Amino acid sequence: IPALVLLFIASLFFSFASALKGIIMGLLVLAAFFEGSPRQKLYLLKERKYIWFMVAFAVWLIISFLTSANKSDGARFLELRVPLMAFPLSLGLTRLTKEQRNSILLGTAIIVTIACLISATYAVTRYWDKNDTAWLYNDGVTYFVGQQSIYTSILVNISIYVFAYYLFFHGFSKGRKLALAAGLLFLFIISYLLASRIMMVVLYTTTIIFSFYIILTRKKYL
Repeated sequence: IPALVLLFIASLFFSFASALKGIIMGLLVLAAFFEGSPRQKLYLLKERKYIWFMVAFAVWLIISFLTSANKSDGARFLELRVPLMAFPLSLGLTRLTKEQRNSILLGTAIIVTIACLISATYAVTRYWDKNDTAWLYNDGVTYFVGQQSIYTSILVNISIYVFAYYLFFHGFSKGRKLALAAGLLFLFIISYLLASRIMMVVLYTTTIIFSFYIILTRKKYL
């Protein structure tokens, strides 16, 4: 399951292979359905009450589609939100160890960093060719991966939090910590270039609060 999750995250940046994305999502859902016994899944459904609300939201989307006057637009709207219906009752009813969870988070952050590096490199080359600064911010930076900048900004923020967690609370070697610090710096630059105001406000606010937490708890006043 962790491997399929990471493949699915990577497929989000494969704008040229939408069919592959669907195949990976299907395999992930199937693997999650067959993982564990029905009794365990029923227990997790009772224990994880937040899944009830996620399922209720999916049911609300289906009702909205059935009562819609424009069935074609409703079908497209529903198709884009299939993961919101499939994942709560598949991945939501699996139990991952802390190590598996952390490996998924770190792998996701690495995938996002690599995708941003490739897309930013492409954007810079287009800027040099066209002499157009529009390639250096907002959707121009994410043109190569076929994503709107707001969605990439969300993934960038999550990746920064993951790198910070490993940098400050995990016993990595000095070399790996330097790599994490470089990744953090790069993602902060990408976040600025993506120019998503909401995500920037969230990121900077979180950074300031976390900085004060580290300063006060570790007494790093200087």
